[in-house]
Amino acid sequence: MANDGTGTMTSSSNIICTYTDTSASGGVPFLITVEARDSVKSLLVWNEEPTWVTLVGSYDIYRSFDGGPYSWIASVPFGTTYFEDLLDPITNFVSGRGQFCYYVVPVKFNPNLFGCIDTSNTECVEQFPKFVLANSFTPNGDGINDVFSPIRMFIQEERYHLIIFNRWGQKIFETTDINEGWDGTVKGFVVQNDAYVFYVNFTIRHGIPVQKAGTVLLIR
Repeated sequence: MANDGTGTMTSSSNIICTYTDTSASGGVPFLITVEARDSVKSLLVWNEEPTWVTLVGSYDIYRSFDGGPYSWIASVPFGTTYFEDLLDPITNFVSGRGQFCYYVVPVKFNPNLFGCIDTSNTECVEQFPKFVLANSFTPNGDGINDVFSPIRMFIQEERYHLIIFNRWGQKIFETTDINEGWDGTVKGFVVQNDAYVFYVNFTIRHGIPVQKAGTVLLIR
């Protein structure tokens, strides 16, 4: 079954064009499913029919991030029915809300066979938000762990708020910029080694608010 360009589905033998009606007769729908893994991966799985071996040489995989344009990310040979997207480099995605959409295109030996472009359905997943603050930092100027700031992924940056207090309850640092961390100074003066209390508020996908509190040990 193939699309003739007018939106009408027409039948052809041994073709793997997409079906809008997966119960349609005359062929097998080419479908993918996508699962978000907690280790910040997307697992794609699709079906494959043995009769396609004379038609298809490989599969091209396309991805969109947070509603942006689709781009090619990988090709796998015929006989492969899954792909793990490692989202590498992950630094390209930390500022987004974490929605990844995919589709797969079978690459035919004869691109013009049956006069249509085959493609799977489109599937989207939302990756798990991550937010971690260290329990200590060492602002000694060596370039290693000098700033107290979060490691985060898929957090809404515009609703971020971090406050730090000393042991006497005095506010010594505050920011609403998720890219700004505390360097262990107050008004330009170095503070002493001690445990400091932090409160942080932020929002994850779908506007869900999150609050965290704890202590961080400053060690020079």
